[in-house]
Amino acid sequence: MTPNGIRLIQGLAMVVSGTLAYLIRHATLAMPLRYGVAIAAGSLLMMGAQRLLSRFPRQSPSADLWRHAEAVASIAAILVTAAFALKVSTGFSRLWAVYWMASSWFFLAAIDAVWERYRAPRRIVVAGPAAFTEPIKARLTSGAVADMEFMPLPDLVRWLDRHETVDGLVDEIIVVGPVPDDAVRSALILALHGNPVDLRYCVDLGGLLPEGWANTPLGELTVPLAPIQPLRQRMIKRLEDLVLTLLALPVLLPVLAAIALMIRLDSPGPVLFRQRRLGLGGRAFTILKFRTMLDDASLQAEAPQARKGDDRITRLGHHLRRSGLDELPQIFNVLKGEMSLVGPRPHALPHDVQWSAAVAGYTRRFEMKPGITGLAQIKGCRGPVDLGRPIEDRLAMDMAYIASWSLALDLQIIIKTVRNRLAGDTPDL
Repeated sequence: MTPNGIRLIQGLAMVVSGTLAYLIRHATLAMPLRYGVAIAAGSLLMMGAQRLLSRFPRQSPSADLWRHAEAVASIAAILVTAAFALKVSTGFSRLWAVYWMASSWFFLAAIDAVWERYRAPRRIVVAGPAAFTEPIKARLTSGAVADMEFMPLPDLVRWLDRHETVDGLVDEIIVVGPVPDDAVRSALILALHGNPVDLRYCVDLGGLLPEGWANTPLGELTVPLAPIQPLRQRMIKRLEDLVLTLLALPVLLPVLAAIALMIRLDSPGPVLFRQRRLGLGGRAFTILKFRTMLDDASLQAEAPQARKGDDRITRLGHHLRRSGLDELPQIFNVLKGEMSLVGPRPHALPHDVQWSAAVAGYTRRFEMKPGITGLAQIKGCRGPVDLGRPIEDRLAMDMAYIASWSLALDLQIIIKTVRNRLAGDTPDL
C-alpha cells in the first residue's frame, strides 16, 4: 500500500473513532452537525500530521506510539482552541472528546501493528571498515527485519557517485566506524552533499549489537542504543519543548516574518539556510537557519566554519549572527521533534565525522537531542571551534548537561540565553 493510502486509512480511523465515541457517550449515531464538522476537521488534521511525520524515518514501535500520542494531543489542542475561539465549546461533551482521542490513538497503534507485519523490509546499506561491518553480518539471521547490504566506504562513495539520486534504491545508509583518512572523509562528504537519503552515523558498535539483535527492529539500533534519559524524563523534556515553543510562537512569528523580508531585500537567495546535521543516536536531520551568507556558500560540501571578517557573510548576516536571531527557525525543528530547546549544539556533518574520529567519547553527545542553546553556549562556547582544547571543552560541558539534566536547569539555560542575546554577549562573526 502507498504512503498516501496509509494516511487515508489513518484519517478514516479518526472518523471511525469519533463516531464510536459518540455512540458510546450518547447511545445513538444521530449526532448534531457540529460533531460531524469537528470529526472531519480532526481527520484532515491527522492526515496532515501523518504526512509531516512520514518525512522522518521510523525509529521503533515505542517511538512511533509516542509520536502518535503527540499528534493526537496536538490535534486535540488545536480543536479545543478553535472551539473556544468560536465560542462553541459548550456544545461538545468533554467525555466524548476524551473517548475520541483515546480511541484514535488505539486505532493508530493498531494500524501501525498491521502495517509493520505486512510492509516490505527496509533496504539499508551499512558502510564502513570490515572490523565494524563483519560483527553485524555475523548477527544477522533469516528473521532480520531489513534487507541489508554491506560495503567498504570507498565502495559506498563510488555507488553514490554512480547514482544521481538513491531515492527508491535504498531507505537508509548507516555509516559505521570512524573515518580518520582525510581523503576518504572528503570523498564521503562530497558524495553525501545534497543527497536526501536517510543517514545515520555510528562511530562504534558499543550498544549497537545487543543480545537478540536479529529480532530487534533495526530502527532501534542507535549509538548509544537508546538515550540515557529514562522515558519519564524524555516525556517531560518533550512536553517542555512543545509547551514553551507553542507559547512563544505568537510572539516569534511576526519577528520571523520581518527577518525573512529583510533577508529578501538584503541579498539574492533563499530566506532559509538548510544543512544536514546529526541528531539523537547519530541520525541525520536538516537544520533550519536564516541565511546569513551569500547564496553560493551552501554549495561548499565541507562546510567551512565562519570566522571573523568572513567575506561570505552578508551585511544583515553580521547582525543576525551577533544577536543569535539566525537560529530562530530552529523552533520548527523543535516542533518536529528533531531538536530540543536546550541540548548539545549540533555541528555540521563534516565536522562531526572529523571530530568523532579524533576526540574520544565525542559521539556521546548524540545521547540527547541537539538544542537551539545549551550549557556550553551560556558558558561562552560559541562561534568557530577547532580540534584540541576548544572542542574538548564543549564536549565536557555537553556531557555535564546530559548527566545533570533537569527541568530547572533547562529553564535556567533558556533565561540566561535570552539575557545574553539582549545584552549582545555573543561572538562578532
